[in-house]
Amino acid sequence: MESTYKKILENIVDSKSKKDLKNVIWEAFYEIAFPENLPSIKIVILNAPCNGFGDLIFALKLSNFLKEWYNCEVTIVTTLEKGLLGLGADPKLVIGFTGKSKNLQCRRFSTLKMNRELPIQDLIIVAPLQIDFDPDLKDVKKIFPYANILNTFTFSEYNDSTRKKFDFNMGIGQERDGIFITNVIPGQINFSLQNPYVIVYVAQDLANVNKCVGSFVELVSAKYSKQGVKKIDIIVPPWFTDIKKSLIKIVEKYYGKIVLILPDKSEKILAEGDTNSILTFRADVLPVPNPVMLKLMTESLNDILVTGDQSISDALSCCPDKNIFYQIAPWKGDFGKNLEKLLPNPYFKSVKTSCGSIKAVRYKSHYRKFIKNWSFTNLGKPKLDAIVLSIIGMKTDLYIKSIADLILQSRTLKSLQKKVEEILP
Repeated sequence: MESTYKKILENIVDSKSKKDLKNVIWEAFYEIAFPENLPSIKIVILNAPCNGFGDLIFALKLSNFLKEWYNCEVTIVTTLEKGLLGLGADPKLVIGFTGKSKNLQCRRFSTLKMNRELPIQDLIIVAPLQIDFDPDLKDVKKIFPYANILNTFTFSEYNDSTRKKFDFNMGIGQERDGIFITNVIPGQINFSLQNPYVIVYVAQDLANVNKCVGSFVELVSAKYSKQGVKKIDIIVPPWFTDIKKSLIKIVEKYYGKIVLILPDKSEKILAEGDTNSILTFRADVLPVPNPVMLKLMTESLNDILVTGDQSISDALSCCPDKNIFYQIAPWKGDFGKNLEKLLPNPYFKSVKTSCGSIKAVRYKSHYRKFIKNWSFTNLGKPKLDAIVLSIIGMKTDLYIKSIADLILQSRTLKSLQKKVEEILP
């Protein structure tokens, strides 16, 4: 450990500003092997979702990684407690937030209160921080007064601005720490899906959603009718029930009979044509728990349309050989551009084709190299390893703890460096 002690002290002396002190301890543990008997630590993930379940899935995936890699206890504190439990999280390790407002979407932690107390945690993680906000330690201290620069770390959403100085710049492209590629364990489907099917999982509140779905439906209708698929289902969100005449006309070029199954399982005939070729829109399947969605993705036909960070991560995790199309949100333009270059998928170059295009009938994906290059396990985990080792060091090693206390108690960088120079040999 003497070399680690020396490295920490040297890092302090080499620091150019107080902001650099956040990294001086964990950087000394970079690429150091874990001990055989890993001491137990407690980790809390703070999660305040913004418009959807993707942020919940992000936190759940991260908690699963932490437990798998570090044999630790991970608690998630979230504004959407019921939603997280519905995804399969352990109720004992989930705590809800409440606030003065009934609307708990997109909230700062300073406006929230935990539903029950939590013992002191060794490591505090904000995951992910909403794209509208910057990292703010003072905000976290409203929940955990003992939060400090050495025990609190923040994960960004995919491809948020690197200028915000997140501890983990999640996403793909320059200076990014990768995306969550998981070992998929699909759930069981407890409903009947007799026909071949494709999945459309898009957001209702994004502009031109009907055009997006229409482009994908035209693609799969043309492709699979040509391949001789006489009966095909298109799984759509439960709100997608107002099927426009323009979309019906597109489908009628390829399938005679068009059916819509509503969320209540009732059936509506949209076009009464040749019953030997039937396309059915199924709005009665979604939503489903994440493991079931993974099962649906795995068993679907070779083209899929998704939106959101975690949906595309799921599609890549379960199905690297499927042709993935993507509904790009305006605030996710950088992520979409990098997907176009790095997957690669030429159709992501424009929002007009990212959802699918009739020109993509013969498109065949090859995403396995991308997954290897941009998995968080390969890019971000080494840094997370070092952070966890530094947390263990501050908890179990009196000398490292004393250095940490010195860092936190020093008012200026110069006074700290002067004390450290007296210690260094």
